[in-house]
Amino acid sequence: MVQDSIGLLKGYDIGALREKIRRDPFATIFREVRRAVDAAVSADRATDTIVSHGWCHSQYFTPKVLEAGFVYRMTGDAAAAAHVARQIDKLARVYSDVPRSFAQHIPGFQGRPTAYFSNAHTILAAGMCREGLPDATYRTLCDLARRHLIADVGEPAYYFTHWNAGHNAVVTHAIAGAICALTLGEEVGHPDTEKIIGYGRDASEMFTHWAVDEEGSPYEGPMYGLVTLMWVFLLADLLKRHGREDLFVSLPRLQAVAQAAAEMQLPGLVGFSGFQDCRRLITQEMMPWLLLTARHYHRPLDLALWNETSQAPDATLPHQLHSDSWRGLFDLLWWDGSVPAQRVSEFNLPTAYFGRGAAVGVMRTSWSDDAICLYALGQGRSHQVPDHTHADAGHFSIYAHGDYLAYDTGYYNFDEDTHSVVLIDDKPHWPTRQGNLHQGRFEAIQRHAMLDFVGIDGSGAKGCMWAKRQVLFIRGEGDFAYIVTLDRINPDVKTHNYKWQLQANLHTRIDITGPLTASVIGNQARLDCTFFNTLSGDFPTCPHTMRVYADHHAHRHAMTGAPETNPRLVAEQVGPNCTIMAIMVPRRIHEPRIKVTDATAYRTGCAYVEHGPWIDQVVFASDHIYVRLPDLHASSEVVIVRRDRLGTVVDSWTSNGKPISPPGRAST
Repeated sequence: MVQDSIGLLKGYDIGALREKIRRDPFATIFREVRRAVDAAVSADRATDTIVSHGWCHSQYFTPKVLEAGFVYRMTGDAAAAAHVARQIDKLARVYSDVPRSFAQHIPGFQGRPTAYFSNAHTILAAGMCREGLPDATYRTLCDLARRHLIADVGEPAYYFTHWNAGHNAVVTHAIAGAICALTLGEEVGHPDTEKIIGYGRDASEMFTHWAVDEEGSPYEGPMYGLVTLMWVFLLADLLKRHGREDLFVSLPRLQAVAQAAAEMQLPGLVGFSGFQDCRRLITQEMMPWLLLTARHYHRPLDLALWNETSQAPDATLPHQLHSDSWRGLFDLLWWDGSVPAQRVSEFNLPTAYFGRGAAVGVMRTSWSDDAICLYALGQGRSHQVPDHTHADAGHFSIYAHGDYLAYDTGYYNFDEDTHSVVLIDDKPHWPTRQGNLHQGRFEAIQRHAMLDFVGIDGSGAKGCMWAKRQVLFIRGEGDFAYIVTLDRINPDVKTHNYKWQLQANLHTRIDITGPLTASVIGNQARLDCTFFNTLSGDFPTCPHTMRVYADHHAHRHAMTGAPETNPRLVAEQVGPNCTIMAIMVPRRIHEPRIKVTDATAYRTGCAYVEHGPWIDQVVFASDHIYVRLPDLHASSEVVIVRRDRLGTVVDSWTSNGKPISPPGRAST
């Protein structure tokens, strides 16, 4: 048996690996890997220009170098080895006189003078095609590694004890250096080899402690979370293969990360709803590490999730990225060919997930592709991930019946005016262009047979005496649900303008259907919205006014920063405080509206929602618990009563757990 002594293929039987890529299903993946390498080789040979694509503060200008090294190791393809040699030459030019050489050799260079992603990939690739490289080229790489690449790790000891310990750039920078040290450090005699490998290990620990919460939610959002996780799991695999620490044992929160990757999925497993600094919809091109968690933790769910999300996406699905193949080199290496015994929908996963630290809630009607799914955010913060954070205390995103209707503008759009939250006096409280550090939180989470409930406290984030949003995801028959937001905000004792906002996806339009009603209309589904104002007698010296309108709201493109607009639905309330109840009902595009009746009473919001065999009574006693209605007495701020069509109560729920009572009898 022939084995590589070090590097990416350490521990693999090379002969068996060559045999593996000749048989399906692995042959299909290898053909795609080789096709991508051939395309990169052809494009790279056509120009001597270094074209850089940044990730996590790292310049990246070595396209498919890792895959090219693997192709050479498997086939002896000289063109693949020559491609690796050209990437080594690029590194030599870029690192020839740091930092000046970065600006000299990278057109339009911006950012930090480091190429740590390219460093790690190129060193791993060179290890796989050593025999195909000219001796002078390999000596150049070794010299670069000794003088620059291995030590290019930033300042780990400083950052691990400062405000950046869990930041994507800190973690990936240290891990990339560790990979370089693990692969070439001993050979080139680098004096800090063990220390730098240790930095990578420590960075992985920092990530699992600071960058994800106990339930696995990523504080920087799913995009940066996925990119960083790929490097954490790559190092974990390499360390284990090289007989070093088993991070799968010493960092048990990696299991929570894998569980979250399943439970945060949108219906149809099309990806994650974007939040924090990320795209509007995150598709999972970077989750081959589920194969590792499936094996190391004996989690068949992870194998099923990898299988269903790594296949070429269905081109008929809206919002989905398109590719001929979703699987690549790491899928090929880490997959043993086993077939999942179950589909993800068969694992009886809960219909709600809550990441309490990051304050991310995901609620759904079912695990069917046609389900309704709500993301609710509470602006949770990790004080060791200072940027990429958004003013999103109370934001909601809604995906229904295969359509992404209400979304997060993401990335460059940090402030309250670009999220589905209440904007006070037309301006963000803490405007920023880097990250909003102020924290909100989930102050209450409840699950009930009828509904899921999240109480969000954004008082400090919005600079108010109190700023509370309660979100209810109320289920009906089958894949029917509706969403209720209840806002109560009081900055001070003055009159203010409060704009309830829904940031609608770019492909939707908004129809204003009545004085206090509107519909967000997509391709396959729509969202029927009804708003409820207080009565004029509630605040007789300064009654609340409300108007509902739509506009095209300016924000910045999630990936380019270019100006862009999206349809925005606004319910504008002016008054001495904010007291807004909104009911949003997702419907398939051709389904009729359901009946929503406004029965607002003195100081008490009240609505009846008719669906299927039931009529739900939704009650909002803002800032008090004194509910005295003709058909209901209760002592709770939020009350849901479900009756059948004959008026018999079949279920009820209150936010404080106190029972309801018929009229004339006090609740206790």
